[in-house]
Amino acid sequence: MNNTRLDTGKIRRHRTEKKLRLDRAKTRQPTSLIDAQKQLHVLLVHQIELEIQNEELERKQSELESALALYELAPIGYLILNEKGLIQEANLAATAMLGMARDALRKKLISQLISPDNKEVYDLHKKRLIETGELQNWEMCMVRADGTPFWAHLHATSLHNGDLGITLTNITKRKQVEDQLLESEDRYRSLFESSTDAILLTVPDGTILAVNSSTCRMFERTEEEIKQIGRSGIMDTSDPRLSLAIAERNQFGFILKKELTSIRKNGERFLVELSSTIFKDKEGNARTSMIIRDITERKQLEEVSQNDSNRINILIAKKTAQLSDTLARLTSSEHFKQTIIDSLPANIAVIDQKGLITATNRPWLEFGQKNGLSDEMCNSVGTNYLAACNKIPTLNDSDMESARSAFQGITSVLEGRKTSFVMDYPCHSPAEKRWYQMTVMRPEAEFEGAVISHIDISNIKHHEEDRRFYILHLAEVIEQERLRTARELHDDIGQKLTLLSFAVCQIKNNTRDKKQSSQALLDMQAGVDSMIESIRRICTNLRPAILDELGLPSALEWLSKDFTHQSGIPCRFTFNGDCCDNRECSMIIFRIVQESLNNIMKHAGASKADITLFKNNDTMCVEISDDGCGFKASMQPVNRSFGLIGMRERANSLGATFDITSNKDKGTCVKLIVPCKRSGGNR
Repeated sequence: MNNTRLDTGKIRRHRTEKKLRLDRAKTRQPTSLIDAQKQLHVLLVHQIELEIQNEELERKQSELESALALYELAPIGYLILNEKGLIQEANLAATAMLGMARDALRKKLISQLISPDNKEVYDLHKKRLIETGELQNWEMCMVRADGTPFWAHLHATSLHNGDLGITLTNITKRKQVEDQLLESEDRYRSLFESSTDAILLTVPDGTILAVNSSTCRMFERTEEEIKQIGRSGIMDTSDPRLSLAIAERNQFGFILKKELTSIRKNGERFLVELSSTIFKDKEGNARTSMIIRDITERKQLEEVSQNDSNRINILIAKKTAQLSDTLARLTSSEHFKQTIIDSLPANIAVIDQKGLITATNRPWLEFGQKNGLSDEMCNSVGTNYLAACNKIPTLNDSDMESARSAFQGITSVLEGRKTSFVMDYPCHSPAEKRWYQMTVMRPEAEFEGAVISHIDISNIKHHEEDRRFYILHLAEVIEQERLRTARELHDDIGQKLTLLSFAVCQIKNNTRDKKQSSQALLDMQAGVDSMIESIRRICTNLRPAILDELGLPSALEWLSKDFTHQSGIPCRFTFNGDCCDNRECSMIIFRIVQESLNNIMKHAGASKADITLFKNNDTMCVEISDDGCGFKASMQPVNRSFGLIGMRERANSLGATFDITSNKDKGTCVKLIVPCKRSGGNR
């Protein structure tokens, strides 16, 4: 095309020169000197005009050569098409982009290089260009000579001769990144909005930027209302734990599982568990993530009997499902997503359909290190979870069975045969016995993989085990008490009844001897008195009558005197003169004090003891202290103490606070705080 335009310039110049020669031939010879001078002037003017035109042509030729060089070496592709879409010209970038030589490319229709799904898009923009003449911009998928697809951004314009000029820019990498970001954003936006826990994006000063739908349901407010009232509107600022939690978060950057008080729209206060982390967004601004969980049900469960294990397992499964659901619905950005996952208290790993770990949180790393998992399983995303489970070096027969059950459960969820899988398993160490509950769930049907969480349920298991042993011990104690009562009735009352029967026979056989009859009657009277005293003692041991007749203060005073009489240890009873009147509470308090005194008598080696009973506002407080040998608090659970377990269980039945303070060689203090009953009826 460059050579063609140069040849056209030369032809035009030759034609001009030829015309000039013809004009000279036709011009008449000058008839005078003046005519000759005029013709010479005209010729000089023509000569100067020709020189100027030649300079202009040379300049245009230089510019054209520069433009052609830019055209050939441009980093984006250029195509020139005729009206039928046949490629007329292409630069080097276009040939490289389409993977085809220039000569071969000139024989191609542009439609042959467009993906079938995008041909309608090309036709639409071509039609608009022809109808309006306006520049057209669009993106579409094209095909190289080897059949490889790629994405291109196209600019199309009409040329002066009716041809079309098109520029091509390869945007395949950009489209891949956009698709990945879109997929990640969609996934985590869905997780964030669908979480059953309240999730808030805030500023450290308490300003709320965004909340999910669970937050609105929890606080019974709209998102705009929550944004307007801020942190102080949903958290109880009178709770002293709030300021301490904020200070700790500002110091360390995060807080986990802090129990605080929140407020609903109707003013109702309820207990929540809050985890929060400070992070920076992509602009460098300080932001905080907050995960709030309503723990009202958990607190209610802790206040009632723990015998119903199924109920506990259901609640744990529900909370675990909520944790898994929370992880499956977190969003916003990659950094925000990881921050939220790290804030969760459960040990969480996300695996894909093949079992490869795609994400973990900070508690998972700590969990793996604590339980002897390999470094690759603790640290590396991309490790096969199922394969790594079999590499745990401490597996015994029981652990192998647990690992086999876990493998089968995870596989059943991944294959879609189950929506979830839950199992409890022991994970003991030389220092302590531990249990965990593993939950495997697929958050959504479209989610390819599963979420695995591990929750430490050791406290629940220890409590169940203590309760089981305590029940066995209690049954044994009841049987021993029955045996002791039976022996007392047989050895004491039975013998005295035998003597009484013998005395009656004596009186019957010696009715004439008044002296012997009188002595027999006196012996019989003494035996009856002794039996009455024995029966009174047995009844007092079973349930002291003074407790029902005179109340708790008198019963504790009698108990302190009886303790001193039996042990020789001085015991002082102090009472401030005010006491809650509740027979059920009184009996339980009496038994706790009685058990405490028994422990002092058997184990303390004390020289004195004190019992204090007083009322403080709406609570009844009882303290039993001694100056004995004491013990270290850390040594308390080593040997199971059924006396302490029994006292704690009795206190729990009243909703009371039970506390033991002891130091070696400095004595022990047992403190019981019982809420007073406000109205009639059973507690």
